[in-house]
Amino acid sequence: MNQPEQVRQVESDNTIHGRPHAGNISPQRHPFATRALMVVGMAATVVVVSLFLWAVIDVLLLTFAGILFAIFLRSLSEGVCAYTPLTEGWALAAVVLGL
Repeated sequence: MNQPEQVRQVESDNTIHGRPHAGNISPQRHPFATRALMVVGMAATVVVVSLFLWAVIDVLLLTFAGILFAIFLRSLSEGVCAYTPLTEGWALAAVVLGL
């Protein structure tokens, strides 16, 4: 093969009927397009996650408050267990009824 045939061979790999096609787009040949798509993808991900968190913020806050309240009740019932002969379950019941 001589030089012009090699050039024609490379050109024919990227064309269909003389027109370029997108089948052989690689990150090495189009670094700007790759970076742009990555930035758009990351921005879309941030937007979707933000919208999801905004939609479920009430549920998340209620869950967090429930966990804190459970920790509070557990610590009070452990204190009752330490000073009375009650088991943990009965001490928890006493704390709930006492509140």
